[in-house]
Amino acid sequence: MSLDTPILDSQLPSLLHQISQEGGYAFTSIAAHAATGDTRAAEAARDLAWEQLHSAGPWHSVVPIWRDAYAIASLHVAKCHLLSCPRHGPHHGRIHAAR
Repeated sequence: MSLDTPILDSQLPSLLHQISQEGGYAFTSIAAHAATGDTRAAEAARDLAWEQLHSAGPWHSVVPIWRDAYAIASLHVAKCHLLSCPRHGPHHGRIHAAR
């Protein structure tokens, strides 16, 4: 089973380039691993983006690309959890129905 994300997939290289232009080198490296289905990398990328969003002062002083970075990482986390990524997921590929 897979979860297609064609818009994210097509926009990811451009967005990662823009993020790296704003000093997000660590984020881009980790996000590349997240895109391969690495749950821990996805969560680390989300945490890095969250820190950028909440450490620059008022919301209007945050560079807008960091909002995109948080969205990218959140989508990767959701995708990994939905598919229970076998690399690091607790259910080794099994999908459980919501209770």
